[in-house]
Amino acid sequence: MQIFFSHIAPVVEVVRAAAKTEPEIDTLFKKYLDDRFQGMGFFVDCLLANGPLRNDLSKLSAVETIWTLASAEIYNLLVGDRGWSEEEYEIWLSDTLTRLLLS
Repeated sequence: MQIFFSHIAPVVEVVRAAAKTEPEIDTLFKKYLDDRFQGMGFFVDCLLANGPLRNDLSKLSAVETIWTLASAEIYNLLVGDRGWSEEEYEIWLSDTLTRLLLS
């Protein structure tokens, strides 16, 4: 995951800014976000195939949680702005998702 975010996170930041003033880029950016959301749904399906989520967690909430926390924006905040190493971010994300999603 480190390599992916280190390459895409700066691009996502630029595209997000451009989407505010360029309708075509906005359309593409919304598609990117939707595609990521759909991908997280597939990931949650894989989790569910191997065991239950926490009792109080719906599939939709699980997808939204992963979509939010495993985002280029959060990566940029922690690695770019706060100075975390990529390894620290990866450990934090893994630990956080495990605690929030699994029984």
